[in-house]
Amino acid sequence: MIIARELAVTVLRLGATQAGVIMAASNLAKAKTCVQIAAILSVIAVHGHPAWVNALVYAAVAITVISGLDYFFGLRRRIDQAQRSRA
Repeated sequence: MIIARELAVTVLRLGATQAGVIMAASNLAKAKTCVQIAAILSVIAVHGHPAWVNALVYAAVAITVISGLDYFFGLRRRIDQAQRSRA
């Protein structure tokens, strides 16, 4: 899920650039990165799978999906605004 989101966002950014829209990273995307790093470090550093590590991994997946949706719909709004301003 995480890899699919990253690939989709990369493709969306390329499309946005071609449409003349530049999307900066949102605060949600920055939080996603922090949670993902914390989850990966926890999985590597902690022996076994305590509940808090599992919860952190699930939180990373959830915030990844949410930020991907936010990125998609935000980009769509910006492209629509750019097209309206050109018209």
